[in-house]
Amino acid sequence: FELPCESNEDFENRDYQHEAVEKNLKRGRGVTVMATGSGKSFVIAKTLYSLLKTEPEKIKHCLILVPTTNLVIQFYKDLLSYGLTEDEVSMFSSKEKECKNTSIIISNRQWLNNHIDELPHIDVLQVDEAHTFSSPGSNSSDMVANFETNIKFGCTATLPNTIDRNWDLIGNVGPVLYKKNAKDMLEDDYISDLYITSVKVRDKDIDKDRQCLFSLNRKVSSENIQEAYELERKYITDNMRKLYELPFCYIKNESKGTNTLFLFDYIEFGKSFYEFVKKEMGRLGKDKVFYIDGQIDVLEREKIRKTIEETEDAIIVAQSVCFNTGINIKKLHNIGFIFNSKSGTKIIQSIGRGLRKHETKKEMHLYDINFNFKYSERHFKERKRIYKKEYNKDVTQEVLFKVETIYV
Repeated sequence: FELPCESNEDFENRDYQHEAVEKNLKRGRGVTVMATGSGKSFVIAKTLYSLLKTEPEKIKHCLILVPTTNLVIQFYKDLLSYGLTEDEVSMFSSKEKECKNTSIIISNRQWLNNHIDELPHIDVLQVDEAHTFSSPGSNSSDMVANFETNIKFGCTATLPNTIDRNWDLIGNVGPVLYKKNAKDMLEDDYISDLYITSVKVRDKDIDKDRQCLFSLNRKVSSENIQEAYELERKYITDNMRKLYELPFCYIKNESKGTNTLFLFDYIEFGKSFYEFVKKEMGRLGKDKVFYIDGQIDVLEREKIRKTIEETEDAIIVAQSVCFNTGINIKKLHNIGFIFNSKSGTKIIQSIGRGLRKHETKKEMHLYDINFNFKYSERHFKERKRIYKKEYNKDVTQEVLFKVETIYV
């Protein structure tokens, strides 16, 4: 069965999407792994639409389960764009508290923790960003397991990175039915090309300090690894301007006329970086600087997302947990890593935010800011391995800045 959007000449039908749908319909249970920008929401929509049309007496209600409220809203808009109507699909979340009797219901994990009894009987369960629901013994894993239906599908850009979580996902949803990785997507020109710039900052003060626990020049390793890691993180936060001023000015100059997303982990650092960026942008540019963390209301995040799609030279400073899964901003040209992570899932999901194609870009630029510190260097090496494995990409260029504290 074709979705209404497929009759539109402007809609791009992709063979691999139909292969994924066919696998779902043939097997009736399992996980689809597709890179960000591959059209996972279309595959989900067509799978559910086909089941509803094929078995109207047996399949009356399908649930799309997503991790967050903002993804409920985004998924709802995606389904409407495919030609489904408000009589066929509805939201059930903190923003739409009434559970409507539609064929497709979209809801999120946190809301269903307290409102799952308000759902009608679910005949088909579709778990989006399925890797986030795979943690043995957790509420989210149990929620997926407890739905009384044999027809369960999962969709994700990245499988869980541990064996126990992989088996939990397979046990609750089913085996992997179809894969379309980012390397193939790049080769087939379905997503934007990726250019990676390593922005290395060499801090001369740390080079000179042989006693510093996270210095590369320290000969004796610390017995307390956590202490050294926390000291490095604190030093980066306390010296944010010294370490990031030159990289930021470089990225700003390189990215004129385009939109940039900076991803951080810790709120204290993120807020400090946001205030620094606003000052650097000056009076005329600070209105184009946006900040998002977990405490920002989902409707405000959606408002920011819309604004980005309609502007240029915008800068978003966002907490990685809010922006590394499922957020769809097509008009995003650059991403700056201002976190220090080596998590494959996080890196892949974060890069995926910028790989969707848009008429204003031919490629996405990733700026990996790293330092001559013990853990920063180790994690950067791991990220480079991920870039090669997942995208078949090496660092395109390296830029070096040297900094030190100037005493007057």
